[in-house]
Amino acid sequence: MANSTSSANTFQIPNISPLISIKLDGTNYLQWTSQFLPILRSYELLGIVDGSELCPSKHTIVAKNTQSLNPAFVLWTKKDQLVLSWLIATLNSNVLSTVYGLNTSCQVWTSLAARYASQSKSRITHLKRQLQTMRQDSSSCTDYLQMAKSWADQLAAVGKPIEEDDLISFILSGLNPSFNVFITTFNHTTREAPLCHANFESELLNHEALLANQTSNIPTNSTTFALYSHKHPNQDRRSRFSGPPKHTSSNNGAHKYHSPSKHSSPAPHQKPPASFPKYKPTQASLVPFNSTRPPCQICGKPNHQALDCYHRMDYSYQGRHPPSQLAAMVAHTNSQFGEEEKPWYADSGANHHITADLENLNLS
Repeated sequence: MANSTSSANTFQIPNISPLISIKLDGTNYLQWTSQFLPILRSYELLGIVDGSELCPSKHTIVAKNTQSLNPAFVLWTKKDQLVLSWLIATLNSNVLSTVYGLNTSCQVWTSLAARYASQSKSRITHLKRQLQTMRQDSSSCTDYLQMAKSWADQLAAVGKPIEEDDLISFILSGLNPSFNVFITTFNHTTREAPLCHANFESELLNHEALLANQTSNIPTNSTTFALYSHKHPNQDRRSRFSGPPKHTSSNNGAHKYHSPSKHSSPAPHQKPPASFPKYKPTQASLVPFNSTRPPCQICGKPNHQALDCYHRMDYSYQGRHPPSQLAAMVAHTNSQFGEEEKPWYADSGANHHITADLENLNLS
């Protein structure tokens, strides 16, 4: 028993916390293993993890019908549990939930490799689709290139490495439209001699810095002026510089009004006379100037439609006198009726009526 204890104490427990800076989150399996494998090799622990160094028997036969604890088993178990604690400490919380119930480092290592480095056809197809459909969107070129490198590394981890020309092509297809000039120039310059991925990344980052520098030099504190003029929709449309209508008197004493000519030039600094009639707003003109709602088709008032008008069922209501064109149309329409089919009109109390036959009127 003392020999087993002394053998187990010969193994020194190393501190690998400063050596592992990446936690496995499911998308960085290749980076994670690239940090772990050198540590496992340096401390001769890789055989325990990959299963090449099998676990020795727990007991050894010392004498007839006498067994003792195997010191090699104690040492192997100590190394295995130490590596298991390393693996669990470097897993993300989401990945850690997938290895619950696994008791050896070999089981955890094999489970992670089967999940994130599987060479199944479905996983390879998924990784290729992610690489082909990636887009830069609002991320920087550095983050975008890192994302592309991550998908390419995962393909390499499953035994399907992608060529540099194809990777560059996928990156170019996902760049923002602001890099169209760079894409055109790059395609033109690499028609004969291809560019390696490292030089491509350098050129892309330089172009991004150039765009950022040009954007920062554009002045943003430009003063903006807005000219605003409020005018009522029903306001008199006569030229405000033409002055009021001219009042003249003819020889026979009749007064005539002459409206200003449309092409007359306004008199500079001309003040309207004191007798100029002031504008009196009507009810229809009180509608806000930016209102797009049409007035009522029955009464001509705003803020309601003809279907909701108070005078909709009032057949005797006349908002205004019909124009002469409408009167002639109605007279022409009534003349088409025969003697027995003369239309009847209700007594609306109006002062003016329209008819096609003078016999319908009492002229006395």
